[in-house]
Parts: sequence; structure tokens; C-alpha cells
Amino acid sequence: MSGSSDDEIFIAQTNTCEIDDYNLETDTVLSDALNLEENYVKEAKQLPNFDLNYSDISDVQTPNLPENAKTSLRFSKPLDDSDLKNLVKSGLSIKTENKIRWAVNLFSMWKKHRNNYNSEEKGLLNLSSQELNEALSFFIAEVRKESGDNYKPNTLYEIVISIQHYLRQNGRLIAFMDDQEYQGLRSVLNSKMKELSRLGLGINTKKSEVITIEQEEILWSKGLLGESNPQQLLDTLVFLFGLHFALRAAQEHRNLRFGMNTQLSVMYDLEGKNICSS
Repeated sequence: MSGSSDDEIFIAQTNTCEIDDYNLETDTVLSDALNLEENYVKEAKQLPNFDLNYSDISDVQTPNLPENAKTSLRFSKPLDDSDLKNLVKSGLSIKTENKIRWAVNLFSMWKKHRNNYNSEEKGLLNLSSQELNEALSFFIAEVRKESGDNYKPNTLYEIVISIQHYLRQNGRLIAFMDDQEYQGLRSVLNSKMKELSRLGLGINTKKSEVITIEQEEILWSKGLLGESNPQQLLDTLVFLFGLHFALRAAQEHRNLRFGMNTQLSVMYDLEGKNICSS
């Protein structure tokens, strides 16, 4: 990062960023809050109502039903560990699952390559916290692309987080970026990311190029966009969704919903004319 020293870089939950100095004084915050309360008392003669209303939370009991019927309505059938794992996996996108699978396979390949961790009877899930900290530290310091080139700093971070996802899916509720047991891993990852940044890796990020009005007109005039046939109509819808909803990956398009929980809405003016969609 231009204008920043190495010491200003730290590992955040999603990326690397610079530390900003915030000078918030507790006394000032409390004073402002008390002044706010005093003004309400003077002007409105009462404090504002900060009660939170949750529509689904109620002490009202279901009437005219036996207790066993109420219980069967309130709770679903008992679940087992596999049900919970499937529930967690269903909340992950296909892209995230592919990243997790790739990162775990990459670690397994490295483990077989390294004599110190070539023990087949002890897989990733069976490593102790101390063994995980040591193994992942060496893994992050040594891993490379197939071509022998270094990965970008953010890629190393994503590898660590993907392995963390895998461990959590299988009952190891750990936090590599917070738990004291993995201080060594954090230090290695932080230092490696700084080293790669000094080499210029990961500084220039890819950005989507904007399609100009002229380019869009060419797409229409050449028949690449339109409604003449099913494929052309499908391509046009994908283009328009990406243009107006900032959707990029195919999975983001697939995640669009229509119906009860739709993410789409049509706006009309006072005359009933369609003015926009969102």
C-alpha cells in the first residue's frame, strides 16, 4: 500500500487494511448521551421509547390444544449431527464449497510431500491445536502455485480461512485469527503477506471494465441482444440483470428469487406507469 509502512498492515477478517487512529473519549460519549436524555426530558417531558418489539416473540399460549400437540407444533423432529452439517453446508455458496475443497486438497498434497507430516493415520481433523498451528505455519510459508510462483497475499489468507471453514463443518470450532493457540500461524501469515506485498503481488486488483453506451448499442444492433429466440432472450436477461443489479458471477444470478421472498420489485408513478425496477 502506498504511503504505509509494513508495521501498519494487520490481518483483518476479510482482507488486509491500514490501521486508522480513532480518538474516541468515553467521557465525551457519555456526556453527549446524558445531554440527549436531558433535552428530551425538558422539551418532551418524557424519555423516548426504546422498547424493541419482536413480532414472533410472545408469551401467549396456543389455545385449545393438548400440551403434546403444542410441543409437536413448536419443535421439529429431532435432528442428528449429519442434519446439522447439511444445514451448515446449505448456507455456503458453491463457490465457497469449491474453495474449501481446493484448500484442503492443497494442504493434503503438501502434507504428503513433507516428511514431517507424512503420517496417513493422522488427518487434518485429528491434528491437535499445537500440531495444526505448526503444520499450517510451515504450509503457508512453503506453498506455491504449480508453476512455482507465489500466491497473492489475499489467496494465502483465503486458504487459511477455507481450512478453518472445513474444520468448523466437522466439529472443530476454532478461530485461527483469534485463538491464542494459533498466534504462531497468524505471525507467519502476516509476515508472509507483507513479504509478498513488498514484491508487488496483490497490489493491482482486477476490476470489471464498464460497458459504454456505444458498445451496448452495438450488441443490440448486431442481434446479440434482443428477444428473437430463446437463447437471445436469455443472454439479454443475464446482461440486463448484471447491468442493473450489479450481479457478476453466475451463482449470483441463480440466487435471485421471485415469489414470496423475491429480491425484485417494480415501482410505479402516480399514473400507474412503470418507472424503475430494483
